[in-house]
Amino acid sequence: MRSLALRRSSHPPCDNNALPLHHLRPMTDARLIDIEIKLSRQEDLIDVLNDALYRQQQQISALEALCARLARQLRSGAGRPSDASAADEIPPHY
Repeated sequence: MRSLALRRSSHPPCDNNALPLHHLRPMTDARLIDIEIKLSRQEDLIDVLNDALYRQQQQISALEALCARLARQLRSGAGRPSDASAADEIPPHY
């Protein structure tokens, strides 16, 4: 029990939000390179996602314009078939 008490008192006090010093690893060259590789991959992924988002926004804008044109056509009556073409249609039960 005495050695346990000595171990606890050997660490400097820290607040609850900070990590104790024994959890920190020294920054080695290999660790730094790994972090740089991860950062580079994340930057590439962000670029890919930005491109995809831009293309999707372009598609949304084109679809909104198409919907607006179709709505105008329906309001103007251009989307209704004429009486002649309705008479030429075969009923669905044939």
